[in-house]
This record gives sequence, C-alpha cells and structure tokens, in this order.
Amino acid sequence: MKKRIPWGHLVPASKSPIRVKAILIDEHLGQKAGLARYFETEYPFQAGEWHIARIVKVCRVHFLRSINKLAAHVDKSIHSTNFPIDCRNLR
Repeated sequence: MKKRIPWGHLVPASKSPIRVKAILIDEHLGQKAGLARYFETEYPFQAGEWHIARIVKVCRVHFLRSINKLAAHVDKSIHSTNFPIDCRNLR
C-alpha cells in the first residue's frame, strides 16, 4: 500500500500534525495542469481545480512581474475606477 501525502486541504490537523499546507508555483500553466492531473488521479472525489484552489499559491515575484508588464500597456488616460485592483501598493 502506498503512503498518502497529508495534504493540508484534505487532512485535518487533528489527524496529522505535519501536513503540506501550500504548493508554491510560478505562473507556468504546465505546473498547474500537472498538479491538477495528479490530484484528479490520486484524489478523484473532487476535480483537480478544486484541489488547486485550496493548495496552490502563486509566487509573488512572478505575479508582480506580470502585473508590471501589463501596466506598461495600460492607457493612463483611463480613469482608475475602471480597475478594481490597485497593484501599486503590493510591493
């Protein structure tokens, strides 16, 4: 019998004091797809995206780099209320 990984979103702390609570990935969609496929295979009672939403965290450096690249292409004449998220203070 193979040993199960105690994933924090599946196993309560009362059953396993040591649990994997998060997986940090960059913004490469292949990493997300591979993890989703793994969870769908090993824990098929929920879709892979369900697991991803509960365990995956995106690297802040990669996230901010993407936001900054996009910000360079935003028309500055557009009123800021059209953008619900102000990423200037995330640094």
